[in-house]
Amino acid sequence: MIIDFHTHCYPLALAKKVAANTVPPQDIPVPTPDHLLSQMNDAGVDLSILLPVASRLDTVTDVNQFSQSVQSNRVLSFAAIHPDNPDTLDLLDEMKARGVKGVKFHPPFQYFSLDTPKYRPIYRKIADLGLITVIHPGRALPTKEHYCYPSTFAKVADAFQGAPVVLAHMGGILIEQKEIDLLPQLPIYVDTALWSRFMSRDAFLKLVDLIGLERVLFGTDYPYDNLVDCVKHIHALPFSDQEQEQLFSGNALGLLNR
Repeated sequence: MIIDFHTHCYPLALAKKVAANTVPPQDIPVPTPDHLLSQMNDAGVDLSILLPVASRLDTVTDVNQFSQSVQSNRVLSFAAIHPDNPDTLDLLDEMKARGVKGVKFHPPFQYFSLDTPKYRPIYRKIADLGLITVIHPGRALPTKEHYCYPSTFAKVADAFQGAPVVLAHMGGILIEQKEIDLLPQLPIYVDTALWSRFMSRDAFLKLVDLIGLERVLFGTDYPYDNLVDCVKHIHALPFSDQEQEQLFSGNALGLLNR
């Protein structure tokens, strides 16, 4: 079984804009739900976790309505929340009641700093509800002002009270060594999204060993990487069948209580 813990898709009109305006320019598909399912079939992916992001306060409702509408036995959507939305605590209750398993934060795109003290009640609420949190750390566009690093998360880790937190992109895209060195000390998981784009095979294996395979989740960041290629990259690594199964699905199944 293969679970992709890091995907995105959009309504057709927005998906066309995403494909046409990717920065830096990339040749990516038009990421509709149908295309995601097509790539899942090609790659042998059984379940994808959809990570919607509400980059503005006025998009929270629409983003969640869309992401919830495309759920199926093959696609499981987390919730889009914006920490500056005054209704966030109520929204978290609502999403939990709907059976949502987790939430996604993207500090650079949402223009907030993860370690700002006023957000701590949100993190505590997430923990009280037993939700999974996925955070984008490391390099991102359009601004460095709100970049998030392992050291940033370390300042608020206690507020999550041990609830599962995933620092995507192996802990952060192109982060410094001092940040990498923090990862094994933090109560986090990482996902493999885009790893082959920003680190070597040897660096990836060293980082898996440093963090522990039991805390690594398979993820692709579709549509920004190809699912077939991402699966092949893992198959080409010197993992045993049992280790591959743990990375592809075992760790994720444990987080999702499936």
